[in-house]
Amino acid sequence: KGNITRIDSSSELYLLRMLENGRIKLAVITEHVGLWIIAKNEFSGQFKQSRKAVDATGYRLVFAKRFKPFVETFNQELKSLKSNGELDRIISKYR
Repeated sequence: KGNITRIDSSSELYLLRMLENGRIKLAVITEHVGLWIIAKNEFSGQFKQSRKAVDATGYRLVFAKRFKPFVETFNQELKSLKSNGELDRIISKYR
């Protein structure tokens, strides 16, 4: 049996660089962030992504109180983007 050592990092890019250089054996990174960093830093094809999620976390946007009047408009537009598929098209650009 082996041991697992946790290494915290404030940068997902740094985690991927450590993985690339063999300093660590795996990295836990949010899927969309990881895919975007891999695409933007020419890591394509260097890593294998697990299809099994470690966790499922919903995203929330938090606005300052001064934006309270805007939040309802934002929520309506977000609902529209989800229902017409535009949000998925936008997100797919970063995968």
